[in-house]
Amino acid sequence: MTTPRFPQDFWARRRPAPNDEEMLQPVESRLRAIAGFYDGHLFFDAETQLFRELEAEDRIDPLHADGPWRVVSHWAPGLGENPQSLFIPEHYTPKYAYPLMVWLTDDERSSDLAELMPDVSTRNFFGLACPIPRSAGSAPSAELLEHVKQSVLDVRRRFHIHSERIYLAGIDAGASWALDVVLRKPEWFGGAVVLGGRVPSTSMKDAIQQFGNLQGKRVLLGSTPKCDAANSSELKAAGQLLHSAGMHVETHEFDAAQGEARMLSQVNRWLMDGICAMA
Repeated sequence: MTTPRFPQDFWARRRPAPNDEEMLQPVESRLRAIAGFYDGHLFFDAETQLFRELEAEDRIDPLHADGPWRVVSHWAPGLGENPQSLFIPEHYTPKYAYPLMVWLTDDERSSDLAELMPDVSTRNFFGLACPIPRSAGSAPSAELLEHVKQSVLDVRRRFHIHSERIYLAGIDAGASWALDVVLRKPEWFGGAVVLGGRVPSTSMKDAIQQFGNLQGKRVLLGSTPKCDAANSSELKAAGQLLHSAGMHVETHEFDAAQGEARMLSQVNRWLMDGICAMA
């Protein structure tokens, strides 16, 4: 089955306008300058032409990101006390539309992006860590969904991110959030990386109702060493249900001997296989 394109290219046609305060302030950095430039342009698969224009004006690398991989640890405010962080891949090339991994993290993992992304790949992806306060509740609120959407838009305003290769990801507690969000808003994402965590029962019901929107989306379900027998059974049952809803599901069981680095390298392989299949 061919992975369907997002209807009307969801992300490409949604770019927040700067607020009045930003408009009144002088441009203090190349970062703000490029954000302001993008606001006046429709940004979809005529992206290549737009970036050629930007290249001629030397405005396509606002953070001078062509170099070793690095993490901007205070990229943007988070929902709680911990800020978002952004992983910029090694030798960022603005002419290439990069996939983006959006990691939903709990308070304990909010600063681990520098450890997570190099084990996935130092070159292939951008990574965005969105810390979720533990007090946020058991189901994604409208505030959380809006926060995730605006966070993705913010990265796309500054870097060349492929609008159809945006994936949610999470480990343990963050995995439950990632699966829940992608099932509630499947039109936003190409799929999800779910490594451990509990399976949200309400989202499983939503999956059946979202049958048409889920077809062709991809999900990687992995049992981590923290998963107990009941948790592993939940993930297997979820995989069967998601497959019946039309998603491309791959499941793995990762044991402690393999380590997190091996698990994350498998994530890289899974993502790149899907990207190559879509090309």
